[in-house]
Amino acid sequence: MNVPEMPSHLAIEINSHCNRKCPWCPNHKWERSPEYLDLETIQKVLEQCTGHIKEMNFNNFNEPCLDERLPDIVAMARRILGKNAFIYLNTNGDFLSRTLYDHLKSSGIELFNITDYDGNSKITFTPTHGLKDVQLYNRAGLVGTPLPAPLKMSCHKPFFSFVVNYKGQAVLCCS
Repeated sequence: MNVPEMPSHLAIEINSHCNRKCPWCPNHKWERSPEYLDLETIQKVLEQCTGHIKEMNFNNFNEPCLDERLPDIVAMARRILGKNAFIYLNTNGDFLSRTLYDHLKSSGIELFNITDYDGNSKITFTPTHGLKDVQLYNRAGLVGTPLPAPLKMSCHKPFFSFVVNYKGQAVLCCS
């Protein structure tokens, strides 16, 4: 495998909390109090990744729309990473209003992945009417439980993906 010198995908977990307790996610057992990754650390990570990142998002085990700073963070990422970075949002959609959608779109989000992993959707705004930047999907339907052990395939994500958690720590993978 040809391993890149720098990862091409960046995920920054801008806050610690999620309003859902999906059974396959660690959040269904964790009680994480709301914490926020400071803007200085976010800026520093973005600046260190400039020129290398092709894709970026703002979550790991969190709901980014619970962070009111999200539009400003998206605008910062767009400004620092430039127009060639594909910036997208993974969200459960519970807090996505038309106003927030418009603000995030103008800040630099190119795609909205709206999920309903636990079947308890509170989505009040589903921007699917003529918009080409929204995907509705349910990855949880593809996740089998329990996973067979040992896994027969290796994961390639650590070779191209870089994850920073809400404490500012670089973690090996998104899982």
